[in-house]
Amino acid sequence: MPAVIGSHGITPFTNPYFQFLLIFAAVGPALAAVIVTQVAYGKAHVEHLLKALIRWRAGLGWYLVAGLGPFALLLVAQGVTKFFGLSATYPTPQGDVFPLALAAFAISLFSNPWEEAGWRGFALPHLQKRYTALVATFIVGMLWGL
Repeated sequence: MPAVIGSHGITPFTNPYFQFLLIFAAVGPALAAVIVTQVAYGKAHVEHLLKALIRWRAGLGWYLVAGLGPFALLLVAQGVTKFFGLSATYPTPQGDVFPLALAAFAISLFSNPWEEAGWRGFALPHLQKRYTALVATFIVGMLWGL
């Protein structure tokens, strides 16, 4: 969001290097989860929480679908566009693309797993002790949205 609104001059976040600061928004919930888990349950539970980041829970095929699926959808969309003779405008990047690509890569690589550790690894299981899965998911979604 900050990159989009910054590109329209709505906020001062026009510098792509600013995007690196967004990592803190994702690391915050994980850091809170690690601290609370350490204080309440001990080091063994912290290790269990963090090991979930590298645990494979699905077959390799599903990871390939998740990784290659967006690219396949892009190819299908381009094929449909060409088949029906529809016009498509392709955005051309302005200026140096490297900082933006680097920021997107860093955010995807570093923030997404940490966000999962905080919200789904810690908050959701603890909320499900008190609420149904639907209500707990709704609460996590509302907190994440805020």
